[in-house]
Amino acid sequence: MINCFWNIPAELAVRPQWVCHNQAKVPLNVKTGQFARTTDPATWGSFDEAVQAVANGRYAGIGFVFSGYDSYLGVDLDDCFDEDKQLKPWAKDIVDALGSYTEISLSGKGLHIIVKAALPGSGKAIHKNGVQLEMYDQKRYFCMTGNHLEGTPTGIEDRAEEIANLYQEYFTPPAAASPNAKGQGSAYGWTALESECDKVHSAPNGIRNITLNTAALCLGQLVAGGELDESEVVGRLTEAAHEAGLADSEIKKNPRQGKQKSTSPKRMDPIRNDEEAVLTRLSDVDPVPIEWLWPDRIAIGKITILAGDPGLGKSFVSLDVAARVSTGDVWPDDPYTHAPTGSTILLSAEDDPGDTLRPRLDYLGADCAKIHVLQAVKTGGRERTFSLVDDLMTLEKVIRKIPDCRLIIVDPISAYLGTETDSHSNTEVRAILAPLATLAAGHRVAVVCVTHLNKGAGTNPLYRTMGSLAFTAAARTVWLITRDKDNDDGTESHRRLMLCAKSNISTDDHGLSYIVPEGHFEWQHTVNMSAARFFREVSDPKRYTPVKEQAKKWLLDLLQEGSVWADDIVHMARQEQINLNTLRAAKKEAGVVSERTGFGKDSKYYWRLPNQGATLPREGK
Repeated sequence: MINCFWNIPAELAVRPQWVCHNQAKVPLNVKTGQFARTTDPATWGSFDEAVQAVANGRYAGIGFVFSGYDSYLGVDLDDCFDEDKQLKPWAKDIVDALGSYTEISLSGKGLHIIVKAALPGSGKAIHKNGVQLEMYDQKRYFCMTGNHLEGTPTGIEDRAEEIANLYQEYFTPPAAASPNAKGQGSAYGWTALESECDKVHSAPNGIRNITLNTAALCLGQLVAGGELDESEVVGRLTEAAHEAGLADSEIKKNPRQGKQKSTSPKRMDPIRNDEEAVLTRLSDVDPVPIEWLWPDRIAIGKITILAGDPGLGKSFVSLDVAARVSTGDVWPDDPYTHAPTGSTILLSAEDDPGDTLRPRLDYLGADCAKIHVLQAVKTGGRERTFSLVDDLMTLEKVIRKIPDCRLIIVDPISAYLGTETDSHSNTEVRAILAPLATLAAGHRVAVVCVTHLNKGAGTNPLYRTMGSLAFTAAARTVWLITRDKDNDDGTESHRRLMLCAKSNISTDDHGLSYIVPEGHFEWQHTVNMSAARFFREVSDPKRYTPVKEQAKKWLLDLLQEGSVWADDIVHMARQEQINLNTLRAAKKEAGVVSERTGFGKDSKYYWRLPNQGATLPREGK
């Protein structure tokens, strides 16, 4: 099988979860050559590192790891082709139904389909009636060839409903486990115990403590509800934690603390047999467009995250948005679009209303009659700090009193999570943000949550926000505030960048820049860059120096005299120090056409200019 790595979707190529493999398809660390674990990100590498390692002859191929930290799901089909090298009917039906990026597997006999969807149950193989199918979204990897199946999309599509239908058709959900004879509890409780212990046992370095804490919290709910025996839960979790490599000092308190936290009345009761799921048929739901407060940046009825290090002007940005909403002013990136006029509810734990908030808003030209600071909640004559855990109903009452409310700013959100909330616990953070998102959608207000960055130096900006990943997961858009790169003369830049780290409702390459001269605030220019690209360039400036134009010119010159075999182009590009991602971008921008001759193991690709005919390369080309 010929490797055509340039066909692999770019959104996968930028992910940091690549491995290599040997002839036996054993996953290997791209840097060390040691065994790679699909549960340990420390053993993964980048796409470019994996491709280069294969080019150097060290490995047989590359692989993409399904991590469980993103939305990608793989569908593996075996023995898909008949004797005439045509897709078998069952395989064609699945390929057509999913309609997403599909490539021919390493053997030439199977297919790999990658979609965006959640796996409805456990991924496993099914072999019945000639169908050989497997689905998974974590703890596994695909050997990637880039040998794209003609007639299928070149990108990865959202296929949640199609995956649910496919799962229902081919997979039987596992039956609930029976109560264990060694202890007391319900079948539901014992199934949950097995699942949580498995997660703790297989947790990779870096998230083992968080995984144990989350498992203890979830199972503690079942202990409190009489679904499980406490001693059995503590024993099983302790055993799983030891197997994961945690020390006694890290294990001792977690299991029992899970029960203590779960006895709080704020926690949900375990599922009972008399409870029913509330289902909505999507055909009964009318599709509605996204409504924007600030087009492509802050959506109405959604949560937006604004994250950055202290002193870079995060609060200034949020106050500028409030000021423009208060007067219906135009947005800084579009002089023809006005903000919807309305009021703002401001929760600010770090800035004084008198000496900081009011002077800044006056400078920004705000109508301060439309800015309302929620400073505290009064109970029994005593004031206390507002809490998103306890006081969401109070916030809703405030919104009802301000009928033109368009915006809520929470700065910083960590100050309003309550005294008992673990901001690093996905479960606890989700339990707070989900009702907040529901409130925002119900009252059609935009919610902007300001937060800090952690001290990690990773290049993936989604992992840089403080606390749990649930913060970025709950937000529709995440904006990172960062200092621009140093000036050419080596001096520190005073420019700040507001870059998109995540957006599932718009593009992510439309950042903005601003300066904060002597305590004031000025927007500057748009920045055509995402947060992910910025952090990659900062971490390795030589590697990410823009060379696409040079690569494009080189490719066009090469193809002027006729088509050239794709493998030869990749080899020559490597000699010119042009990496595969740059070559692929240059090919796309230049409109170069990729043609295939032959089929299966005998297939071969060549590239040609769009104005040239589909003619095979001449001998020696």
